[in-house]
Amino acid sequence: MRKAPTALARFPSLQPHSPYHRSLVTTLSPLTAHPHPTNPVVDKPIAAVQLPLPLATKNILRASSDLAQRSIPNPELWTTSANRALADLCQPRKPVVAVYGDLHSGARDIVTALLEDPLSGDQEKRNALTGRHDATTHPPKPLSITYDEQCSRTDASLRLRAPWLEKANVTVLEVPELDINRSLQALLTADHVVLVTDNIRFLTQPHIASLVRTFAHHPSSQLLLNRVVTSSTTVRDDEAELSRQLNRLLYPENTQVDNGPPTMQISTASSTEALDALDIFRNTQSSSLPSSARAASLEVYQRKSLASSLSSLATQIAAAVRPRHPTLASSDLYYTQSATAAFLVSRILHACQVSLSGAQSEISHVEHRIDLFRTKTTEDRIDLEASFTGVDPPCKASTGTRHERGDTGEGLPLVEGEMARCESAAYSVLRDQLTWWALLRGKVDDVGDVMRDVVIDDYGRELEKKIVFLCGRLASTQRKCSYLSTELVTFPPSSPFHSPVLANILAQQQQLDGQTLSTSSPPLPTYTANLLQPINTRRDQILSQLIPQLHSRAQLLLLRLYLITVTSTGSALAGWISGIEWVTGDVAVGLGALGVVAGARWSVGRWDKARQRFWKGWRRIGQGLSRDIQ
Repeated sequence: MRKAPTALARFPSLQPHSPYHRSLVTTLSPLTAHPHPTNPVVDKPIAAVQLPLPLATKNILRASSDLAQRSIPNPELWTTSANRALADLCQPRKPVVAVYGDLHSGARDIVTALLEDPLSGDQEKRNALTGRHDATTHPPKPLSITYDEQCSRTDASLRLRAPWLEKANVTVLEVPELDINRSLQALLTADHVVLVTDNIRFLTQPHIASLVRTFAHHPSSQLLLNRVVTSSTTVRDDEAELSRQLNRLLYPENTQVDNGPPTMQISTASSTEALDALDIFRNTQSSSLPSSARAASLEVYQRKSLASSLSSLATQIAAAVRPRHPTLASSDLYYTQSATAAFLVSRILHACQVSLSGAQSEISHVEHRIDLFRTKTTEDRIDLEASFTGVDPPCKASTGTRHERGDTGEGLPLVEGEMARCESAAYSVLRDQLTWWALLRGKVDDVGDVMRDVVIDDYGRELEKKIVFLCGRLASTQRKCSYLSTELVTFPPSSPFHSPVLANILAQQQQLDGQTLSTSSPPLPTYTANLLQPINTRRDQILSQLIPQLHSRAQLLLLRLYLITVTSTGSALAGWISGIEWVTGDVAVGLGALGVVAGARWSVGRWDKARQRFWKGWRRIGQGLSRDIQ
């Protein structure tokens, strides 16, 4: 007995040069693709396994169905079609010819003209054929028409005696206009697909463009142009226009297509001319016309029959469903069914490839969004850090030189600049209002009050306003980042990355974020209190330590100055009164004045030292404040 050819060798779409071959090898040969680690890999050619054609086709169908379940988000269309193909391969059957078209394309009239028998006088059969759509359900279902001696009708099948069905030995599957998935599912079961359009809409008919793309590389497919109306254009012009639209559809501009040339044939017919010819022939046979009138009617019949091209269409369909493989044996009855199943496998693999490409595209899109989100959050972080520290970010840094410590604070870090500003304000008060001669005029008791007012009114107040503002920005940025991050990982149900578990986690996180970031319990008071506490603490240190020390030193300095003045004046006066020889009145006055001047000079130096100690403590507290906040 002759061995059956290798299953893959029979179908060009599954050859090694095909884009589906690698996927099939990986799917069907897991042990070869991933050898066991304990078994050494031997470089020996693997002989092709010879399997019966139905069994090999079933194995490929099962593998492709499993791959579709793992790769396609909604694989019901393909898994259902694969299961139907598996059941179809259990026993041989007649070839199935599917005819698709809407009500305006004349697809029903094409089927009627093909199955009509003008020589038969069986009115019951003719009524069953012409009225097969009178009692259709809504939505309509595909109608299977098979040959039988007895006429019978069910919901989805029609049996009648039609010479063309008997001669071609086929089953006609009439597919009405359905939604695209139901139409595609019905057409995938056919061995020969006829897509009918008209000479008005061409490829603008609903769903026809999508179906043409799908079945353009079907092993046996046909695009039929039905000339439903008579136009000024010729048949050749209509075929040329249809070819141009087909090329634009299959090979759009700026798109690389590597599927090879389409196998779909373009045919032309006229259902109107065919039905008119049948009516003329039937009237000729049923009426008692003179021989001359009958001859004229037959001549009209022949002319319309030739113009309809119906006989050519019937011949093309019958020839298309005959096996053409050169090595096919007469006993191999599964070739046509296997070829149809192989095309289904190619479409399943194409759908898997499209799904994986879409997933890869979505991954790239998500990665791009993540990069944008990361860049945005980094910019916000740098901006917030720059705002808190007072240092411009690298991309926004000024080219000018910074002011040294002791200026107004412009360009310095936030805390240090604020401390320099407060120091400058306090220094101006000490320099202008609390001089040493102002102490002599009775200002010594006002030192504590004046400095206390300056510290309370000015120390850290601008810093507090900036911190409150920046905390508000921080809370707003936190809300925005939370929203963007949630939106980033939220996928629609149609996405391959949609997961109910992830959706549940995100819902819980959103509820938690809503409780944390809601207006009833915002994080702003917590941030503000934590950042403002060091300012209040350091201000209290100045009020409770530095200012009382400065005030007490000023009072002690004034007392010592008074004491020195009294002592020097009294000593000079006592020396003059006691009659010391060299102490005259002028000398006594000079000595007293010298004592007063020396005391004043000493008091000035001591007051400068007291202020220096005050500023040293001031700067130490400011440095501590900077460390506390940062």
